[in-house]
Amino acid sequence: MRAAMAVAVAGCVPPRAVYPDAGAARPDGGVPIIFSIGITDSATVSHQVATYVNLVLETGSPSTDTVLSRRVIIPPTLDGLDSEWASIAGSQIPLQPGGGVIGMTVEEWNTGYGLLADGGLRPWDFGVDHLLVKSAFDDNNIYFLVQWADATASTARNTLTFADGTWVRSAEEEDHLYLSFDVSFPDFAELGCAAACHLRERLDDTSDAGVQFRTRMHTNGPGQVSDVWSWGSVATNPMGYADDLSFGSSSRVNDDARGFSTSNRKALADGGLEPLFMSEFGVNANPAAIFAADAGLHPVAVPYDPTGLLPGTRIPGVVHQVAGGSRADVHAAGQWRNGKWTVELSRARVTPDPNDARF
Repeated sequence: MRAAMAVAVAGCVPPRAVYPDAGAARPDGGVPIIFSIGITDSATVSHQVATYVNLVLETGSPSTDTVLSRRVIIPPTLDGLDSEWASIAGSQIPLQPGGGVIGMTVEEWNTGYGLLADGGLRPWDFGVDHLLVKSAFDDNNIYFLVQWADATASTARNTLTFADGTWVRSAEEEDHLYLSFDVSFPDFAELGCAAACHLRERLDDTSDAGVQFRTRMHTNGPGQVSDVWSWGSVATNPMGYADDLSFGSSSRVNDDARGFSTSNRKALADGGLEPLFMSEFGVNANPAAIFAADAGLHPVAVPYDPTGLLPGTRIPGVVHQVAGGSRADVHAAGQWRNGKWTVELSRARVTPDPNDARF
């Protein structure tokens, strides 16, 4: 392991793995797949993380650090409900604060975020200490169900609200779920996604490059890749997907330039802003989401027309669209009910993209 990584994880004991030698055959002949899970809660930005989890297909037992994927004949419907998963045993996976899994103290965490360009301070721990994970597969696809407690559903981001004669962009943030898998990242086999977190390094470097080094998840050398599935209650859920991307040697790498949403605001000469688009049902329709014509969903986004605009009107801060290329490999659906999120995801077990994990 590189010296820098040794510094990053000093004092941190990775969670015990049932099969600690990633990629080594188990006694039953199978090969465990190492993956990580992370969630964010609304505007906290900071993560609760299970950094090192085994995924085994067909043979084994679920536990607090192992998810057993069962072969199914009829695949689950991706609808954000757990009713079709009743016969599949799940794993209660413990979560830790993101700073904790890399050995940071609370003081180091606060100092690290205090040096961010925006001066923001992120909570050390937002109180979600476990999640439920289930998995299934068939000849073509692998499926996951992830469920966790969340007292409030955060389903808006950068919403534009008309008040006092001007448009104001909110600071609302969405809820997120991340799954990451090793592709060609040797340190991942030891530490999971903690190997891509560098927040404890170069704390005294306040330059833009130093801040980016610490705050952008990345691998530890050229050619190293970690596959990431990023589900957002706003960014991707309305389109029925999770974003398929990866961590490269310097930052996040999108699988395609075209994502599932694009900004819905126009800067004005006087320093203000206004929407670019509104709902096909009128400027005061107050939709939860609006969609580009290629999405095949309603309400369709049409050019903004302020005629009849009323105070208090809200227009989404993004327009949803079809993502490009392999960025749309991961189908997903999430629903928030009774104080918890249920998110289902599926992807082909093998894709043509060399940056995708293979199951």
